[in-house]
Amino acid sequence: MAIKKIISTFSLVLLFFFAHGQENSISLLFTGDVMQHDSQINAAYYKGEGYNYNPVFKYIKPVFQSHDLVIANLELTLAGPPYKGYPQFSAPDELAVALQNSGVDILVTANNHSNDRRKKGVIRTLDVLDSLGINHTGTFRNKEERDELYPLIIEKSGFKIAFLNYTYGTNGIPDSPPVIVNRLDKEQITADLKKARNSNVDKIIVVVHWGAEYRRLPGQDQLKWEKLFYDYGADAIIGMHPHVIQPVKRTFNKTENEEKITAYSLGNFVSNQRKRYTDGGMLFSLEIEKSKIDNTIRFGDAGYYLTWVYKEYFEGLKRFYIIPADKMDLINSLKLNGNDKSMINTFLTDSRSLLNKNNYRVSEKRYSPLLDNFLVTRSYKLLDYKPNYKGELNIHTSRESESDKISQKNTPGQFFVQIAALKDESRYFDLPNDHLEKLVVHKEDNGLFKYRVGPFLNKQEAMNSLKKIKEYGYTEAFLITY
Repeated sequence: MAIKKIISTFSLVLLFFFAHGQENSISLLFTGDVMQHDSQINAAYYKGEGYNYNPVFKYIKPVFQSHDLVIANLELTLAGPPYKGYPQFSAPDELAVALQNSGVDILVTANNHSNDRRKKGVIRTLDVLDSLGINHTGTFRNKEERDELYPLIIEKSGFKIAFLNYTYGTNGIPDSPPVIVNRLDKEQITADLKKARNSNVDKIIVVVHWGAEYRRLPGQDQLKWEKLFYDYGADAIIGMHPHVIQPVKRTFNKTENEEKITAYSLGNFVSNQRKRYTDGGMLFSLEIEKSKIDNTIRFGDAGYYLTWVYKEYFEGLKRFYIIPADKMDLINSLKLNGNDKSMINTFLTDSRSLLNKNNYRVSEKRYSPLLDNFLVTRSYKLLDYKPNYKGELNIHTSRESESDKISQKNTPGQFFVQIAALKDESRYFDLPNDHLEKLVVHKEDNGLFKYRVGPFLNKQEAMNSLKKIKEYGYTEAFLITY
């Protein structure tokens, strides 16, 4: 009888870890502001061919194609000729074609330039996107259309996701009825979020045009709207407009068992702005997962790519390209001049300094020449069974195996805090330095790697450590003893 109980318990444990490994997932990628200044419009014109924006995105296209859904902010109109940049934008239709060709699935259209060409600009932009079959949200031809199509709900890969989009204003240009541009309005937002919640969606994501231009940290106005969005049911917020990168944070409310992710500003995706902090931006990558066992939904890995706008001079004209900012083999092949190299290095240094200091539980995806792929430098998802995950490992520092180290310490009366049991040995955990020094991993006979912090000589010391570890987000950590 005792043997049957042991076998049953062991089977349940294996089922638990197997269940967490059996997950459907969908990956989302958000870009910053897609802008078109006069020099960009001129650069996209090829004699004898017309406008062609496909080259602009060719170096970033592989990143797009590695995600299931790509969402971009269209900060301009497709109002037709005459084509014009700042201050009242109208870009060639070929820009939308190129965005679609590169892999963009959704365009949000509510921003401070939505009304640049008045009613005609709003309607023609929607007509062009509809003709191409590009999903969009944020602006509408009339109230009836908004009532029918908003929020935008996308169903893909077994997931149902609601997207909402708002702007703080339209540069003082009012809407031309019956056209509607979504504004930041408390009453409207609360009604929209209620409608989204009642639609039985898996996640609600708000893309919002907010904040002060060129400010590198979020202001009080952003924080006010952020609280409102979350109070009424949003799960993630993606910010636009400041034209510079702002931090990203990922928080977990233990009381409500809710996780929230805010990217305050992704900066410029493509533009002709060249002042410090404005010549590049951030692509924000977010994974959503659903357990096949109990259908629970959670955010998976979240990270960001830094991108930079490279201007090549060709036959007297500038050509614009968006490039991964740390893909050095590509950068070297482009033969950047000294000023370009200085600018991109400054952008990387500035961005990493800001984000490393102010981000919370979201890290950069860095390019690995060895694997020819981008790898997240650290993951804040507790259980991760994905065989293609690569973490930044910092615990195997000696020739002595971690299994040997922990087995030597398994003496009676010692305590450990177990963080996770995974199939992947190469993991990085975000912990205080004094805890990282105590991090050990033990390989079980069943192939699982058990990650533990210890040993602690008394229970109180171990309990204090457990509390601190849980505060770092590892809510399923527990105490073990020998």
